[in-house]
Amino acid sequence: MSLLLKVKPLVISPELACRIGLNEAIVLQQICYWLEDTTAGVDHDGRRWVYNTIEDWNEQFPWWSSDTVKRALTSLKKSGLIYVEQLKKTQHDRTNYYAINHANPLLTDEGKLPSSKSANCTVRRGQAAPIEEGKLTSSMGANCPRLTENTTEITTEITTGASCQVAAQPDRDVELTDHAKKVLAHLNQTTGAKFQVCKSSLENIRARLAEGYELGELVLVVDYKNAHWQNTEQAQYLRPATLFIPKNFPGYLQSATKWDKSGRPPCVNGKWQRDVMQMPSANYEIPDGFRGA
Repeated sequence: MSLLLKVKPLVISPELACRIGLNEAIVLQQICYWLEDTTAGVDHDGRRWVYNTIEDWNEQFPWWSSDTVKRALTSLKKSGLIYVEQLKKTQHDRTNYYAINHANPLLTDEGKLPSSKSANCTVRRGQAAPIEEGKLTSSMGANCPRLTENTTEITTEITTGASCQVAAQPDRDVELTDHAKKVLAHLNQTTGAKFQVCKSSLENIRARLAEGYELGELVLVVDYKNAHWQNTEQAQYLRPATLFIPKNFPGYLQSATKWDKSGRPPCVNGKWQRDVMQMPSANYEIPDGFRGA
């Protein structure tokens, strides 16, 4: 028996919210809506998939910040409740598609948690990040922005009598910051720069990690652009604000991957040494200190 409801408005199962967290339950139910009640999905590899950008998801949850939505999706993926795949892997299209893993025990009676008469179902503290200033009016009585016509109205219904234990969830925000600091440290070590650990240095790195890029991919881009720009006028752009912004990073990563597979040839006066570009493929190894991150 699945705990996902397929009716409108969207009603959250108290037991599901207790198992996986309230935010995750709301997002998962909305994914179910798109897959079951609309024609927006696509069939691939025996599963039904739906695509929405983070901005699109955020419009459906106007009371949350985009970081909260990202954390909920990441948590669902780590728990094995959803599949996240880039079905169209090209340089200019790294779109994430989402599918539900209905076989996950957390969605069935097999995943029942032991109940406690003295334990009340509570929302995890610190889960929701604040809404950016100006996104919603401050008045509690103000009208919420209207949802698009192909989006179901969301109503959460949590019964006060439900007793359950909240499933433990990893602190994704801390993890992203820790990985971002490692990338920044590698950038400083590789280029000789001295970027400080601060919001301006980490925000683009964190954003790319939150999108699903691997720590090793960011490290690879640092190595590639350092080899490309070192000892040239472009060396001044070996900085987080250039390397990791959305419009630059996908292209840099594609070029870095080809460079790595070509054996990491040197670059002299801004030009790759073509005779070396034909070297056998070399697998990229993450530097010491990054393995297992």
